[in-house]
Amino acid sequence: MGSADGVRSTRVGFSGGTLPDPTYSRIGDHAETVEILYDPKVTNFETLIQHFWQNHNARAKPIFRQYASAIFCLDSEQSELARRTRDRWQESSGKERIQTAILPFERFYPAGEAHQKHYLQQDPKLLNGLPADPERLQTRLATKLNSIAARSGERTELEKSLDRFGIDKRAQQALFRRASWPEASP
Repeated sequence: MGSADGVRSTRVGFSGGTLPDPTYSRIGDHAETVEILYDPKVTNFETLIQHFWQNHNARAKPIFRQYASAIFCLDSEQSELARRTRDRWQESSGKERIQTAILPFERFYPAGEAHQKHYLQQDPKLLNGLPADPERLQTRLATKLNSIAARSGERTELEKSLDRFGIDKRAQQALFRRASWPEASP
């Protein structure tokens, strides 16, 4: 999701359960989730939901609740939109049942910093290139770099994001090569 145009930042954490203050070692009945903050002037909930269906295995049966597929909605409008797009996705993509639940959002508990931007944190050189700010993993740049490091999303969208950050083409190509990302199509 971090690669989608208009996404400001993402954080991993937990939602949907009853245990207060869950952690990875004490998750209770929560599911691992991703909080997505986006600019409504650039994108919208429906576009992000479409991105979700296209880039997520919504048919995987979770072994544990921790790995359940779910969309947590802020209001009835989001819930209805999520249901409609889920139903359309189900109709267009085969017989195997979509496992994604559409649930009301209650609370998000962020995971610790060591779990944020996992792919970016595996590359100390990139990570150390970010400003020495306690919130550096929640910046737009960290979100986009994590997407590159994970080789996820649309390369052209990520390139546009990097252009907006003022990162020149040579540096962009180096970032994509570093992530072993396939070369861009001509």
